[in-house]
Amino acid sequence: ASYFHRFRKFAVYPSMSIDSQNNIHILWTAETIRSNGQINTSLNYKKLDGSGNELVNRVILARNNRINWLDSEAENSGKLNVIFAQQETDGKIGIRYLNVDKFGNFFETIVRPANPSADPTRPDLAIDKNGNSYVAWKEKSLPNKTDLNAYYSKILPNGNIAINKMPVAN
Repeated sequence: ASYFHRFRKFAVYPSMSIDSQNNIHILWTAETIRSNGQINTSLNYKKLDGSGNELVNRVILARNNRINWLDSEAENSGKLNVIFAQQETDGKIGIRYLNVDKFGNFFETIVRPANPSADPTRPDLAIDKNGNSYVAWKEKSLPNKTDLNAYYSKILPNGNIAINKMPVAN
């Protein structure tokens, strides 16, 4: 079989932010669908100046079975904050936060661990003037997924969680 029959690749879920220096921070997921139906996903990052010149070459920030519901926000310092939902290898979904510095180095904080009793999705992100990140998401209680609520967490610039899973609606 030819190379093209073994798998197909797609770039999906783009997200973009512009910092105070007019640098463009671009994120996207790359999905590879193998001939056996397995989907492998990576979260990719690239930083460009306002003219389109690469400042940070493509960096793979995460790899997993499925990454989606992506949001990002750049800070004046050139740092990028990223939030996304990630399906773990056991099929459960968790919410993850990444802090990417101006050189493409990053660290990760698990905001909402994958849990057999919940299905968190659609995270959103905001940053205050002190560099604190605020993450909101909706969550359905399992197994019947009838109970739906919105939650938020506050993440400090060092990645520590200051407010953990506070319900905002009942």
